[in-house]
Parts: sequence; structure tokens; C-alpha cells
Amino acid sequence: MDVLIIDDHPLIHETLSAMVRKAIPGATVHAETELGAGVARGMGLANLRLALLDLGLPGYSGIEVLLRFRSAFPHVRVIVVSATEDPVTMQKAISAGAAWYLPKTAKPYAMVAAIKSTAGV
Repeated sequence: MDVLIIDDHPLIHETLSAMVRKAIPGATVHAETELGAGVARGMGLANLRLALLDLGLPGYSGIEVLLRFRSAFPHVRVIVVSATEDPVTMQKAISAGAAWYLPKTAKPYAMVAAIKSTAGV
């Protein structure tokens, strides 16, 4: 299974990659820092099933990131991982198709559980 992480902070890539590997042993994790690069990478992945997506990407306004990603990949499950803990933003993300919304302050075990559940493992 391919998993795509799109976040503008490389440190987050490392952290989320570790969480994905713990939740889904054998997963191949890909990471990009920009939405355009992430979409391009995703187009080349035949087994893309899960994406972890930050809403705070440069050049976009919050939910727009999720809407653009879902437009390109309507069948890929998305977990939003964001610094924003605003309940309105969380609800908008779920309404726009996110399977989960995890604040970056979430405990590692919560991230692992969300990844397992969303990936169906």
C-alpha cells in the first residue's frame, strides 16, 4: 500500500512516516512539501490508498487544500493532520471528505489508531 504525506514541514514527514510504518507494516510512504508536487506524485502511484494532508500549505486557504486533493483522488482516504484545532475547520474538513481530522497535538497512539482505522488494517 502506498501512503502519501503532504505537509510543508520535513520534520512532520519523518514523524508521520514513523506513525504510518507502525500502523501499516510494509507500507511505502511518500512525502511532498507542496500540494502540486503531492498531486503529481500521487498520480504516479498505482496503489495509493491513504493520504495524510496538512491544511496549512502555502498558496492555499485551509479547506481548499482538501478539496483540490479530493478532486484529484476521490477514492483515496484522507486524514487531515493540521495545527488548526478550530471545531468549525474540523467539521468543514469532515464534510469535505476527510475520513479523520487529527490536530498535530494528538498523541502518537491516537495517530496510529486513526491510520489503522482509515486504512482498514
